[in-house]
Amino acid sequence: MRFYERNGWGIVMSRPAAVWDYREWEKHAFGVLCDYRRMLLEWREQYPERDRHYVESLCSFSYCEFVFDSFIRGGKAERINLRKAVECFEERICEYRRERISCVAYGKGKDRRVGVL
Repeated sequence: MRFYERNGWGIVMSRPAAVWDYREWEKHAFGVLCDYRRMLLEWREQYPERDRHYVESLCSFSYCEFVFDSFIRGGKAERINLRKAVECFEERICEYRRERISCVAYGKGKDRRVGVL
């Protein structure tokens, strides 16, 4: 579906806002999935085996891979259905970053990656 609008220089093709909103969300969701997957892989290398981050990375990695594969291979409807999972991943990333900031700011715990968020 194409939409045309007039501006001062002539007729320009434009798209409805809903199409742009979906594309922006799609880019954002892909970034969140990449960041969460990368974070889980880093936790496996960074933390000792009995640490909660290491255990979370082991438990969550296969689900993250499933969501990531579904997002890549799925169509628009399937991607929209994954919105809740993407929101949960994004929330966990933000939670971890807040946790790291408080550790650095207040000197709590052992922080091997100071300055990397």
